[in-house]
Amino acid sequence: MNVPAFTTMNKIRLQPHIILIALNVAIFLLQESGFDWRTEGALWQPENPNYHIWQWFTHMFLHESLMHLGFNMFALGSFMPPLLRVWTAKRVWALYFASGLAGAAAYLPFMGSNGSMLGASGAVFGVLAAFSAVYPKAPLSLMFIPVPMQARYLVGGMVLYEVFAQISGVSLFGDNIAHMAHGGGALMGWAFAWQWQRQLQR
Repeated sequence: MNVPAFTTMNKIRLQPHIILIALNVAIFLLQESGFDWRTEGALWQPENPNYHIWQWFTHMFLHESLMHLGFNMFALGSFMPPLLRVWTAKRVWALYFASGLAGAAAYLPFMGSNGSMLGASGAVFGVLAAFSAVYPKAPLSLMFIPVPMQARYLVGGMVLYEVFAQISGVSLFGDNIAHMAHGGGALMGWAFAWQWQRQLQR
């Protein structure tokens, strides 16, 4: 009986990014099949009748479109595995959900009383920011601008843009984007990375 191979395969399957991508894709497929839970699962303002406490978590697993899902899951699959090389899975889980919650909290003051938010973008930006802190000189480039830059500069610039877009109302990618959720998630990701990297260096 090949126990080592079986154990290795299970570890691969149970890695956080594999679980998260599988859950998000499955929920999106159910949504597109008619089991649409976006009204109940999106995060609403606390004074809105649609608000429920569980929405702080459920909104992270709902997406508005295939492109919305695709960008988030591509980023998750690209930037979470390198973090698992230096941190435990428990820490990466904590990073993901803390960043998602921070992103939601950061966007809430900018959301109208009848507005709602959904998507994993805040959590994903936390992962991206943590990656840029752990691997600051890693070369990265945007899909539509294939010029490599160090991760610390590219991610820092992206976060500055997100904050500017939210405050100014000038967005390159259209309306109805929770820009401040991206910024809030990134700040939490940097905070986690700063603390944990300090602990590793002691």
